[in-house]
Amino acid sequence: LEDILQDTREKSAVAAVNMALDDVYGKMMQKSVGMLYGIKRNKGKILESISFKENPEDLSKSITDIHNRSRVPKIKLGKDLEYDLIIFNWLINNVNLPYAVDFNAAYKLDEAVLLFDKINSLETGYLLFIEQPIIKEEGLGNLIEFANYVKSRSMRSHIVADESFITL
Repeated sequence: LEDILQDTREKSAVAAVNMALDDVYGKMMQKSVGMLYGIKRNKGKILESISFKENPEDLSKSITDIHNRSRVPKIKLGKDLEYDLIIFNWLINNVNLPYAVDFNAAYKLDEAVLLFDKINSLETGYLLFIEQPIIKEEGLGNLIEFANYVKSRSMRSHIVADESFITL
């Protein structure tokens, strides 16, 4: 088990083990995993990822196709700050349907704050969540610090971790 947990190439295996252990712990405590983490969820939406697009026209087509399948697009960003700002600005000005963005653990805390400060003034309310803006090496503490920073600026969307953060 320890070998699997140390092998960074096997993130899906680590995530699976982590989820299983969370489930076992929840059963021992007679609580759902959501209750263990303070999460209450009554409904959900199916997300569908969109890889990096070179131009807004391709992104627009992908977003439309995903919404036509009654799903929510999760747009992959994290290529670099300039690219992300261009795409994010386009999203805010052109997308009037719910979407999420995944920054793929691309930024240090100070870079994520800079990006957020630039996009927050434009945010329209269609952004559901921002996934993993902070690089893993900065740790869960910096992700929480970033989430608190975003909350203090009254942004409506949420900051979430990805499978690279484990609770073991």
